[in-house]
Amino acid sequence: NTHKSERIAGHVDTHVRNTISELETECSKSITSINVENILSNIFEETKNKNLHAQYFDGGIIPSLLLILKNGTNICITKTTGIIRHLSRTEDIRMDIYKSGISMQYIELLQSDNTEAIENITATFSNLVLAIDKYDNMPLLSLGILPHFVKLAKDGSTLTKESIICCLRSLTRESTTRVPIFNSGIMPTIVDLLKYGSQYAKEDATAVCWNLAITEANRVPLYHSGIIPPLVDILNQSDATGKELAAGVMRNLSIATSNRIPLYESGIVTPLLTLLKDGDCRAQEQATVTFWNLTIQADTRVPLYKQGILTLLYGILDNGNTKPLLKQYVSCVFRNLSVAVDNRVPMRESNIAPYLINLLKEGTEIAQEDAAATIWNLCVSDVNQVPIYDSGVTAPLLELLDNELATAVAKEFAGGCFRAMAVAKANKNRLYNDNVVPAMIKLLKTGSPKGKEQACAALWNMCVSSDNQIRMYKDGIVQPLKELLYSSDGTGNAKEYAAGTFRSLSTAVENRVPLFKDGALNAVLPLLTSGQPKAKENVGALIWNLAIAEENRVPIYKLNVIEPLLSVFSNSSGGLGAKEFACGAFRNLSIATDNKRKMVLAGVIAPMRDLLSEKEIGTRAQENICGAFWNLGINSDNQVDLFEANVCKPLIELINSTKATDTAKEFAGGCFRAMAVAQANKQRLFEEPGVMDALITLLKNEHPKGQEQGCATLWNLAVSTPNQVSMFKLNIVTWIIKVLNNTNGTKMGKEYAAGTIRALANTSENRVPIFRTGIVPSLIELLKSDNPKGQEQACASLWNISAHDDNQISIFKSGVIPPMLNIIGSSTATAGAKEFAAGCFRALSTNTENRLPLYEAGVCPAMITLMAIGNTNGRENARKVLYNLCLNATCRDNIKKLGVTATSINWTDHF
Repeated sequence: NTHKSERIAGHVDTHVRNTISELETECSKSITSINVENILSNIFEETKNKNLHAQYFDGGIIPSLLLILKNGTNICITKTTGIIRHLSRTEDIRMDIYKSGISMQYIELLQSDNTEAIENITATFSNLVLAIDKYDNMPLLSLGILPHFVKLAKDGSTLTKESIICCLRSLTRESTTRVPIFNSGIMPTIVDLLKYGSQYAKEDATAVCWNLAITEANRVPLYHSGIIPPLVDILNQSDATGKELAAGVMRNLSIATSNRIPLYESGIVTPLLTLLKDGDCRAQEQATVTFWNLTIQADTRVPLYKQGILTLLYGILDNGNTKPLLKQYVSCVFRNLSVAVDNRVPMRESNIAPYLINLLKEGTEIAQEDAAATIWNLCVSDVNQVPIYDSGVTAPLLELLDNELATAVAKEFAGGCFRAMAVAKANKNRLYNDNVVPAMIKLLKTGSPKGKEQACAALWNMCVSSDNQIRMYKDGIVQPLKELLYSSDGTGNAKEYAAGTFRSLSTAVENRVPLFKDGALNAVLPLLTSGQPKAKENVGALIWNLAIAEENRVPIYKLNVIEPLLSVFSNSSGGLGAKEFACGAFRNLSIATDNKRKMVLAGVIAPMRDLLSEKEIGTRAQENICGAFWNLGINSDNQVDLFEANVCKPLIELINSTKATDTAKEFAGGCFRAMAVAQANKQRLFEEPGVMDALITLLKNEHPKGQEQGCATLWNLAVSTPNQVSMFKLNIVTWIIKVLNNTNGTKMGKEYAAGTIRALANTSENRVPIFRTGIVPSLIELLKSDNPKGQEQACASLWNISAHDDNQISIFKSGVIPPMLNIIGSSTATAGAKEFAAGCFRALSTNTENRLPLYEAGVCPAMITLMAIGNTNGRENARKVLYNLCLNATCRDNIKKLGVTATSINWTDHF
């Protein structure tokens, strides 16, 4: 309907001029005359010739036509509207026709019953509004034409309806017209035309829907207006143009979130997939963008993948004529599909990598972004990380990061790809060898805040590998990470990941001291009070690791780390993980002697005690708390403070728990052991409800280290005389025997077990009952062991037990003499063991029945030797043994023969 004439201003054919003049003359005589009608008929026929359109307009025909429209007969009006319809087909004069003032008269005529004129008028408007593409929007709507269009679209002729829809197609290209047109009541007519109109009417109606759906406010109500079923039919049955237009409507409607699932379920998927396969590039574009929008909705992603969309998208990319913009849209669909967890492995298995690599290299900026995002999404699946790396994506991703023209978002996503790939153990070292670290350092320095975040995460994942920790430290990653931590544009996640990177670096022994000296801890310390929960975990773990190095412990404390570490224990500050790692930091810092008392005064006990009482606490936190308490308790000034801080109850609960680890129970026992050193605590601990039962539980559990701490604590408590009888009555000797007989028990555990018996046997009241428990064989076995300190305590225990007259003969007969003689003659036995062995002989020799058997057992030579080389108490015990044996005449005669003099044993009678 469009003709652009070769218009020459001022040039009008003589015939045309004469015709216009004749019309003017006849109109001046009688506008209703038959002559006017005849002239109009001739002009109507002549204006079918498009070459005369401009000449008639430039010749000045419009005023006469306007006069006829106002006052002419129906026939003349019909002819006149037909002439103007013809003239409006020429593009150059459309705006001039509109500006001539015909619109108001035309609007009046739309209310008439002149069907043919109305058809001409609506067709004219459909031509005039085409000028909207070139000129400012014509304010037809403001003239009130829309209600008349709506009425005629409902009741008018087929030609009128089609002209109106054609007119609306042009009008709706202008954004300001779309809402009023949609709300005008025109939609039922549009739906009817979509269903029953001619091919061209369907195209125009579809185009109107496309334009209306561009405006956000129209999308949801337009979906519900009834257009979807006929548009689906058009998608399935129409020609290429109709399908393209219908797909364009779906593209715009699918932008609305609430439309996506209903659209997906409406039957559009199959014909749109067909367009991807067989449509031209414009139809493919509309279909692809529709799928892009639909796949924003999670529920559509897996079903669409299963319907084979990926293969069709590959076909578009394989077409050498596909334009960059369409490839970009394909990349957008890839990205959305890859968000679905269930799609990731099959997408990777479908050999998507070469397409993504090509998009990274040659795609538009957005295509690069989406390709990188797709790779990132695919690599979130663990099983994809190694195959994706093997597909060769590293090099193009590095090129993208080095490309100054690539967008910050694309670089962010590239960093995310490396972050995800570096999760796989097999990739960590390979990525390092691919020089990914320098690229991440550059991204840290120049990237967007989100890009820096991904760089930090990638570095963290890579340095989880012990092979990378030292060399990544040497590559200089600490300084840019510190700069990010001190910067204002570092995201909370970025700072969390930076702290995590430092945490991983600090697991390498060689890094701990230099990392601390480089100021890594200074940079992350504020995160304990202001960072995210996971950041607090990382900082706590970093301090924990750094404090493993003895050289760091006191300097770390001097950084005033205690207060920020304590802050994570507030309910609003840190989670259990942060608290756990803070306890680990306390545990290692408390190893340093200079820190122990300061930490208690700083208030570390109470929050750890409270955390230990929480049901959901993890086993590692339990170990750290108990280990910290034990370390702190080594300082004598802290032992009473620990007890008075009420740590006993949670320690008892932990020891009795079936979920706590053996290590945690061992450390809890160590804490009791330390507290029991303080004289002020010995009686209180014994009387504290549950403490003794917990210690016995440690002995029962058969965990060697736990038994060790339980026995050490019992020994410390049994040193207190008031506790000795009461402790024995708790039947602890039975469980001590179990410790002594444990073939997997530690040497120190057995030493402490024997030490406990030694202490209990200090009280005369306990000696016979202890002997009756059957402890002696176990002590004898300890005498025979290669445990010098255990031998010492066994000898001391036997000495104390032997101090009771009722035990002496039985102990002699139990077989203690040979192993004790071996101890006295041993070069590895302690001086104390030899002293106590002689003490046992001294006690046994007070019994007259034992003297001769002791002599006959070979005790005398050992005592003579001990008198020469033993310590002071050992010499005294040996002298007393010989003295007691000399009370037996037979023994005395034989001892004299061994060279023992009366003076040497302080014998004052006849010798």
